[in-house]
Amino acid sequence: MPLHAASFLRKCNFIYPKKQRFILSTILLGVFAILLGMFKLSVMKSNTIIYDMAKAYEGVAAYHGIQTIYRANEKGEKAILAVRDIWSDREGRYYIKELEGVNQGITTINNGQHKWQLNPSSKTVQMLPVQPSTTQFMFEIGHEITSMQAVKRIKEVDKDMVAGRETRLYQVITKDGEIYCLWLDQETKLPIKKRTAPRDKSAYEITYTQIEYEKNIPSKLLVLEQPGGYTVRTNQTEQIVSCTEEAYGLIGVNAKLPIEIPENYMLFQTVAEISERVVKLYYVGQINKRVAIIDIKNASEEFRPSPLAILGTVNLNQAEIMVHRGRSQAILGSALFAMEEVNSIRWQEEGREYRVYGSIGIDILAEFAEGISAGEVVFPETRQDIFKPEVVVEYDKKVEENEQKNVDAGHSPWKLDPVFVSQVYVSTIMKPGGIIGDYPIAYEDITITMNTGDAAIAKIYNEISPIKNVYLRKLIRQDETGIWTVVGYDKK
Repeated sequence: MPLHAASFLRKCNFIYPKKQRFILSTILLGVFAILLGMFKLSVMKSNTIIYDMAKAYEGVAAYHGIQTIYRANEKGEKAILAVRDIWSDREGRYYIKELEGVNQGITTINNGQHKWQLNPSSKTVQMLPVQPSTTQFMFEIGHEITSMQAVKRIKEVDKDMVAGRETRLYQVITKDGEIYCLWLDQETKLPIKKRTAPRDKSAYEITYTQIEYEKNIPSKLLVLEQPGGYTVRTNQTEQIVSCTEEAYGLIGVNAKLPIEIPENYMLFQTVAEISERVVKLYYVGQINKRVAIIDIKNASEEFRPSPLAILGTVNLNQAEIMVHRGRSQAILGSALFAMEEVNSIRWQEEGREYRVYGSIGIDILAEFAEGISAGEVVFPETRQDIFKPEVVVEYDKKVEENEQKNVDAGHSPWKLDPVFVSQVYVSTIMKPGGIIGDYPIAYEDITITMNTGDAAIAKIYNEISPIKNVYLRKLIRQDETGIWTVVGYDKK
């Protein structure tokens, strides 16, 4: 007898006479038996459905179909994303040609030894990793059946007609509690339609509007060749996909789309960067033709903003904001390099890291960030109640102007980095006679706690440092090309 039932019956000993206790025990045991029987029946039915599908698929060597993909919102409104011509076989080989949608004309092929994409608009043959994941494309029938071995429960809820075929509609509950729908062809016992579990107020509906079961994929479709005028690329691992759900299957990143986007912008392309496991969403302005890109990846480490960044927030999460007002210079190690006019906002939220960037205004990028986060982007202001150094450091404006000219000429680029400037200043205080060898304060011991773009505070995390906080300002030029000057500090 289950422990909770036995405990309940023991309590009854103090309330009911012996005969009534016997009757109550019998009733409770009967109820438990019925519930257990219903559970076993549900499991048996689920196992039978899965068995029937697996058995039916054993006789399928390959299939050829036309697949349509829709995205549906919570109101039930649907937008078509793609129509695809698909060949697939049991060996994991496939041929997919995009017939409609933003990727129209692109063909993705996997012959078991090589995987590549033919892109007629760029006239490229993009070579890709053959086995990046457990699934190859959305709603691949063999993978769909295999994945159902791990579901929690399957329940028949209705009958329906799909593409002229009689089907049974099943509700599938995963072990994680997600619920999706699957339509099985009554004649073949195989799935021909799926509606994914809703994520971020939308779901995907994938249907084989036509499907035929074949002996094999025509061999000519799986031949790796370079069409005339095409260039072969082997140094990139970006695969164009139909939607974020397909990217999730490829690289395991559950990316969501912005709920709202700036006016006159539209989603142009979705890409899975396989080696770095990043989903890239490309948006293009219909009027200005400017491109905004959203990178989404799983957050695998603590968020560390660049020391050169303005520190703001996105939905109350710390954000790295990079604003460039022209060609600028930045530090990478000890090298100086040119940076294009790319603004960006980067932050982490709910286990994912986002970066919104492009050669467009930071205000437009903030709209994208707010659309994907559903929270406000806040740019920092210099708080006078915080920016109050205990010790004020005097400076000579003419000296700083000359230092700025020196940096503009390509010398002393470290003065563009507030962490580096703080490191040099504190180390000089500790060793006024000169520094030989390493700095007594490591670069990694310093964290920027406030940066508005023209004022910053650096905190020193080092026990031997006599200084706790360093206060800096951009006195000569208040953009990314301006040098930082120490204007004060707090003693430890």
